[in-house]
Amino acid sequence: MCWPGSLSRPTTRKARPLAEVISIPVDLVHVPEDYLRPVDHVAAQALAKLLAEEGQKTPVAVYRSMARRDGKHYTLIYGARRLEAAKLLRWTEIDAILHNQSDARILAIRDNLALSTLNALEEAEYLIAYREWWEDQNGQIQRGRLKKGQNDPLTRDFNFLEKSGFFNHLEEKFRISKKTAQRRLAIGRLIEPLRNALRGTSHAADRQALGKLARMPSPQQQGIVVALNVDPDLAAILRMDDPATGRKGSGRMETGDWREQQFIEAWEAMPRDRRAAALEKIGAVAKPLDPWPTHWPAPEPLPSPGNASPLWHMMRDPYRTLHTLPTYSDILAARQERAEEEQEQERHEKLETWEKINATERETRPDYERTVAKGKAVKKRKSKPGRKPDSPHVKREKAFKKLFIPELVTNLLQHEELGITHWAVKYCRELDAKEQFWVACHLANDHRIEDIPWRVERNREEEALSLQSEIDFEAASKPVGSI
Repeated sequence: MCWPGSLSRPTTRKARPLAEVISIPVDLVHVPEDYLRPVDHVAAQALAKLLAEEGQKTPVAVYRSMARRDGKHYTLIYGARRLEAAKLLRWTEIDAILHNQSDARILAIRDNLALSTLNALEEAEYLIAYREWWEDQNGQIQRGRLKKGQNDPLTRDFNFLEKSGFFNHLEEKFRISKKTAQRRLAIGRLIEPLRNALRGTSHAADRQALGKLARMPSPQQQGIVVALNVDPDLAAILRMDDPATGRKGSGRMETGDWREQQFIEAWEAMPRDRRAAALEKIGAVAKPLDPWPTHWPAPEPLPSPGNASPLWHMMRDPYRTLHTLPTYSDILAARQERAEEEQEQERHEKLETWEKINATERETRPDYERTVAKGKAVKKRKSKPGRKPDSPHVKREKAFKKLFIPELVTNLLQHEELGITHWAVKYCRELDAKEQFWVACHLANDHRIEDIPWRVERNREEEALSLQSEIDFEAASKPVGSI
């Protein structure tokens, strides 16, 4: 496609970026087969109109590939739409920035992640590619085991990404929040056939529909791919059940589907005589003018033209129910029969449920026993917690209480430097209760610790003198010659 005035490039250009920009031949640029974002030809045509009017403002990015056999010396990193638009305009050259081949993939990913024109599917695919590059640079993220109550591997994967700092990096680099990144990573996990089926359609921009698909297991996603090949209406496919994969329909039903479902539920809840009366009321049964003779064979019901409803297979003989009313005993017998059928069905359902529970228990029993054994082994290895050891202050107080009278203990504790090995404490251990009381009084009067031996000896001397004085007094007071 060629635009008017597009054979020669416009000369109006913006100021070039700081990186060196070179002009390279358009026909020497190779677009790699694994290019992340396929070229949208409609968007390329719109861009070609803009380039014809304003010129190329943003260069493409390439790296040298001189060894290619097709003679194309450059390989495109990003800017496929600009290159396609230049081809539509029949430009011979295009502005490009030359990079190293080792930086090609991350440059392509970063350039597209920064674009606001990506749809939801493309955002998810580029974020998955960026995560793969992140793991190449920072090491593979170890998944580990599931936590208790954590059954979703995707949630476990997000937890390890958060621990590795990946979400913080996205927030700082691209202003992508943690919740947005989690939604995009979940969409990026869609199976490749489903992503290929959605690419290029309006569903690729529907984040709500993509989120529903991301929550489905792989077999159900494969079923969606098969259904899209038949009917491209994804909303209609999601509303329908898929018995092959066990998927239940979701979303608002169409009016016709909802009315059909309501009719079937009402018909199944209706007694047989009421069903026949309803068919007669809507004119679906041709009732004879006179009662049908009993000795004639019962005629088959004649459906109206185009009526292929399965209800006609249920109503083989409507005339009997129209003209014959059941007796009370028939009603009781029918109720009894229905109750027995319900009991039998309930019993079968219980047996199936018990069998499923037993099968699940048999499968998980070895893991449970290993977990219990491991827990018991850990408990055995753990030392039993004892009483918390006393602090040095408490130990000192207990030792003083065992050795000294309470008065002395109180005064000794007021002196932090008096430990159990202090010379003054060792000296006091040799004293009796009275002498310890002397030391307590000495310390209570704020005398020096070094004077304790002197004070004890002084009190001993005073006590000895006092005792000698009493003896002399008693001796002097006795009469002469008395014994």
